[in-house]
Amino acid sequence: MKNRLSGLACLVALCCAAPLAAQQTPPTQAPPPPSQPQNQAQPPDAQAPPPPSSPQGGAQPASDETPVLPGKLPLPPLPKVIDIRMPGERGFSIGIGGWSLTSRVSIVKGRAAGTEYPGNLGLNSAQKYGENVDFAIAAGLHNIVRVTADVDRASGSTYAPTAMVLWDRQYNAGDYITTGYRMRHVKVSFEYLTWPYPVKTSRFRLKSLWQIQYVDLQSTLNAPLNSTVDSNGNPLVDANGNLVEYDASGSKWFLLPSIGLGMQEYLSRGISLEVNGSGFLVPHHANVWDADAALNIRVGHYEVRLGAKAFHFQTSYNADFAMKGTLLGPFVGLRWRSDGTK
Repeated sequence: MKNRLSGLACLVALCCAAPLAAQQTPPTQAPPPPSQPQNQAQPPDAQAPPPPSSPQGGAQPASDETPVLPGKLPLPPLPKVIDIRMPGERGFSIGIGGWSLTSRVSIVKGRAAGTEYPGNLGLNSAQKYGENVDFAIAAGLHNIVRVTADVDRASGSTYAPTAMVLWDRQYNAGDYITTGYRMRHVKVSFEYLTWPYPVKTSRFRLKSLWQIQYVDLQSTLNAPLNSTVDSNGNPLVDANGNLVEYDASGSKWFLLPSIGLGMQEYLSRGISLEVNGSGFLVPHHANVWDADAALNIRVGHYEVRLGAKAFHFQTSYNADFAMKGTLLGPFVGLRWRSDGTK
C-alpha cells in the first residue's frame, strides 16, 4: 500500500514539473541569413526599380529615346533642304558710280506763298552728271541691307515768262535768269527675299523692298543782265530803301518711307540682271519714286554695273514754294564684294 502511494505521488510531481519547464525554456529562433558582401553583384531584379508605368499601364520609355506608339514605327528624319547662295548674298560690298542725267526740275508756288505774283518756273537745266556711293551687307539668308547716297548738280538758263516772285526776289517779264540746283539723296533699303522660298537651286529672286528716303534740295537763281545801278552809277533801291538784287536761293527737304519690289536673275555665277522699283505718295504733300535696271558682271571680287535709272521727287505744296522734278539717264558703277564669285 505504501508503494502504491509513493508511485502516485511521483506521477503527480512529474506532471506538475513538465509545464514549468516548458515556460522557462526560451523559444528557438531561426538564424539570420548571411549578409552579402558589398562588392558582390546583386541580382538583376534588385539593381534598378521597375520603370514607372504610364497612365495606360504600359512602361514609359527612357528620356533619351524617341517615344514609339504601340504598333507604329518612329518617323524618319526630315531631308536636308538644299539652299544655294549666289555671289553677293554673303559678306558685304562697297561701290561707286556715276550717271549722265537729263533733268526736268521746277520751282512751284505753294499754298503758303505771301505774294499774288506767279511763282512757277522750270529751271531748264542742261545735261549734267551725278555721283553715287553704296554700301551693302548680308542680313540673313538671301536678305540684304543697302545704303546708297547720290549727289546731283545741274545748271542752265531761261527767261521769265511774266513778272513773278521766286523765293524772295521779284523778276520782270522777259528777264534772263540763270538757274542751278543741287540734290542730295540718301536711301536705306532692306531687301527681303519674298519668292521662291526655300530657294533651293533657283537662280531667280523676287525681293520686297522696305526703305527710308531722304531728299535735300537747294536751288539758286540770278538775273546777271539786269542792272543794279542807275544811269549815274548809283545803286538802285526799292520802295523800302533796300538795294535791288536779283540773286535768290531756297532749299527744301523731306524724309519719307517707301516700298517696292526687286527682281534678280542669275544668268551664271558671274552675270546677273537686276530690276528695282519703289515709291511712296502722300496726296498734296511730298512724294518720291525711283527705278533702276542693270546688268551686273562679276570678275573675282569686282563687279561692273551697266544700266539706267530714274528718280522723281516732289516737296509739299503746303509751304511757300515747292520743288519737283524727274531725273533719268544711263549709269555705270563698280563694286567690290567680299565674297567674290565663289
